[in-house]
Amino acid sequence: MSGDKPRGIGIALRAFSTFIAVVIAVAVSASLGDTANGKLVAAALIAFTIAVIEWSLIWLPDHSAYVRQKVDPRAQHGGMWLQDVTETLDASGNQVDDSANRFAIYWIDFVGGDYRVVGFAYGTDGRRWASWESVDSPTFRADKKMIYRFKGTIAGEVDPGARPERRGVTELDLESGRGQVDHVGVGRIIRFDIRQIDQAFLDGHDCGDLSPEDLKRHEPRHRVAEAIALRLHADQHV
Repeated sequence: MSGDKPRGIGIALRAFSTFIAVVIAVAVSASLGDTANGKLVAAALIAFTIAVIEWSLIWLPDHSAYVRQKVDPRAQHGGMWLQDVTETLDASGNQVDDSANRFAIYWIDFVGGDYRVVGFAYGTDGRRWASWESVDSPTFRADKKMIYRFKGTIAGEVDPGARPERRGVTELDLESGRGQVDHVGVGRIIRFDIRQIDQAFLDGHDCGDLSPEDLKRHEPRHRVAEAIALRLHADQHV
C-alpha cells in the first residue's frame, strides 16, 4: 500500500488502542500494585489488545467492503469507470485519429486481497475493440494515483483471425480526473478523462434499469457502450 495512510476507522482504532493501553495499566496497577507480576500482566494484556486491533485492521478490510472504504485509501479507485479518450499519439508524438479505440468501460475490484482491473475498449460505432486486465499488483500513491501493468487482446472485429496481444502500463489520477495508457511495443500513448459510471450516469444514458455491477456482464455492457457511442455522435463528447 505504497504511500497510503490510515484514515477513518483505522485512525480511530489506533487511537482507541492507546487509550485502552493506559486503562489497562491503571487498572492492573490498582489491582495488583506496582509489582513485577502486575507489570507483566499489564504488558501481556496491552500487547494482546494491540495485536487484536492491528489484526482487525488487516482482516476486516479484506472481508468487508464498508470497512475497506473507511480504512483503505486505495478503495476510492474501486467501482465502474469510463475512459473517455481525448488524445492518441504515435511513437513520434504525432496525433493519431483512432476512432476504433474511442472510449472504454473498466472496473476495479478487490479480489484475493489485492486490487484488479478489467476493461473493454470501444470505437465510435459502439463495437468492442479490445479487452484487457491488470497483471501483478497495482502501485498506489498518496496523491490518488494508481499505476498498473496490463495485458490485453485486440477484439478482432477488423480481422477476426488476428488477435494480437497488447501489453503496457496505465496510470490513473483521480485528483485530476485524467489517465494515460502507454502501449509497450506498439508505440502508442492514449490519454483520457476518467468518469465514474454510477446510477446517475446510467440514468442519463437511458440505461437506468441497469446497475453499475451489471456492466460486468457482456450484454448490459454492450448496451451501455452503444448508448455512449450514440451520445458521442450527438454531443461529440461523452
